[in-house]
Amino acid sequence: MPLVGGFVFDIPPGKFYTRNLTPDSATGLGNVSDKAIARALRYGVGHDGRALLPFMEMQGLADDDLQAVVSYLRTMPPVQHPVPPHQINLLGKVVKATALSKPVGPSSTPPTRAPRGASVETGRYLTESVALCWACHTERNPMTGALVEPRFGGTKGFTESDDPTHSWSPPNITSDPETGRIGKMSEDRFVARFRDGRLIAGSPMPWQAFSKMDEQDLRAIYRYLKSVPAVKRDVGPPVVDVGKA
Repeated sequence: MPLVGGFVFDIPPGKFYTRNLTPDSATGLGNVSDKAIARALRYGVGHDGRALLPFMEMQGLADDDLQAVVSYLRTMPPVQHPVPPHQINLLGKVVKATALSKPVGPSSTPPTRAPRGASVETGRYLTESVALCWACHTERNPMTGALVEPRFGGTKGFTESDDPTHSWSPPNITSDPETGRIGKMSEDRFVARFRDGRLIAGSPMPWQAFSKMDEQDLRAIYRYLKSVPAVKRDVGPPVVDVGKA
């Protein structure tokens, strides 16, 4: 992944651009210390002291994984790629000054070392703090980002900013037998599905990365998802194209 930034989240509070994470000194992280990068990931505080918007809640990363992420970013080739500043509207300024005024740190003490093996404990860590499955598969308030529906119960209608006729609905991934994706899916089939990669063109699910995950980690994720409360919630088909309806 180039990690040069520039992707825009066009949401009610405004337009928010992903940053250049390469070690370019002018437009990326070249002049940002390792400690500042780690603080941003762990505590949601930018290198300039401001509270960062909690778009990627990775505060629970284990110490060794946090160090690995920072180390990996330093291996990227520097790319000079200016990214526009966020375009925050009046609503966004109000939300940022109230609900999102304080940086968000970890809810509990992160582990020193990440758990390993096909266990529920490992699955919990990967699902909640690394892959962040809940972040897309749980309905949020579009203004504040707060979760408004049961965790892992699916999300209705992510509309593409450049094509309002096209929308995605991350499915319910709980074990509900009627509406949950893993309700009737075996562990072996779950692993095989990830190995298949992207089957729907343009899917926002990062299959290109997840398809290469370690098999034990995939089995751990399945076992954890089977342990969470089942949610009966049908969010409809995964993709809707109004233009072709």
